[in-house]
Amino acid sequence: SVRPIVWLGNFAGVQADLGDLKGFARTTAPSTLAFELGTPGVRLLSNATPGGSGQSVKPLSVKGTVEQLSNAQGVPTPEAALLTANVDGGLPTPLLDALAGQKGALIDLLGARVDTRIATNKLSKTSGSLTADLSADNATANAAGDVRDGVFVATSTVTARMSRITPEASKRFISTVVPLLDKVEKTADDKPAVITATGLTAPLDGDMSTLNADVTFDLGTVQFQSSDFFGRILNATSNRSFGKVGQKIPPFNAKIRQGVVNYERFVVPTGEFE
Repeated sequence: SVRPIVWLGNFAGVQADLGDLKGFARTTAPSTLAFELGTPGVRLLSNATPGGSGQSVKPLSVKGTVEQLSNAQGVPTPEAALLTANVDGGLPTPLLDALAGQKGALIDLLGARVDTRIATNKLSKTSGSLTADLSADNATANAAGDVRDGVFVATSTVTARMSRITPEASKRFISTVVPLLDKVEKTADDKPAVITATGLTAPLDGDMSTLNADVTFDLGTVQFQSSDFFGRILNATSNRSFGKVGQKIPPFNAKIRQGVVNYERFVVPTGEFE
């Protein structure tokens, strides 16, 4: 028998073995396709890709419909297609990242594999709604919102709880927003970091001028290294430019407007690192 393979070229040529895939697809109305798929587990084929070796797998179920697949003349209209679906189960994070077009962001945040609960309602690049709950070894995250003209508009607070922060996740999610902290790392033994975003609008096409949010950072206990400039200040005041930041740093806030980040004042307790 032939095992079904999916290949996604938009992120490092991700290839996945869908395992013993079973399901069906049928037309239920003109230009509408109903489908149901299930597999005992999805594995990546490349051992060079995160999650590609030593993989544990969990069952995956995908059910839904696709509307407006073609126009009245029968010509395919993929740009107008509307997806209503439920996705439940385990996935390699690189596959989910490639499907979402996130260019590695989900891999950095979550790690190699993720348990997913995703629901879409008449979703396209310009309209529809989405809810997602993601759980992995490194972090959990949830989001809900609508798509409006190529922008994801959150309808509730978006929360990421990070029990482990890798150097890659630090660079992408923390240091770009808080450049004073050049490198932040966290182990599973530390108190989790919690990042929340309200009023989030995020681009689906890479146009950062549509990125807006009020973000709160509660880093918990982290190992850190300061930026070069901040490190020179710490050294000049006989403080260390690296160490462990504990509960003495309260949560702090940042405002993102049209892709530009502005900070509210926050405290770094120099000289009091453990």
